[in-house]
Amino acid sequence: MKLYSFFNSSASYRVRIALALKGIDYQTVGVNIRIGQQNALAYRRMNPVGLVPTLVTDDGES
Repeated sequence: MKLYSFFNSSASYRVRIALALKGIDYQTVGVNIRIGQQNALAYRRMNPVGLVPTLVTDDGES
């Protein structure tokens, strides 16, 4: 499982807390919203709205 997040995002922080409390292993992938990485085509394919966080499961669902 991959969590695409911005380190300073409160929404991303809440997801990290929930994953930790549930004991779910995940990999963090940084998305720098200050430079607009959330607007990249590859990110928009995962999350058409372009917001963080985005959680992608091991089977590719987001």
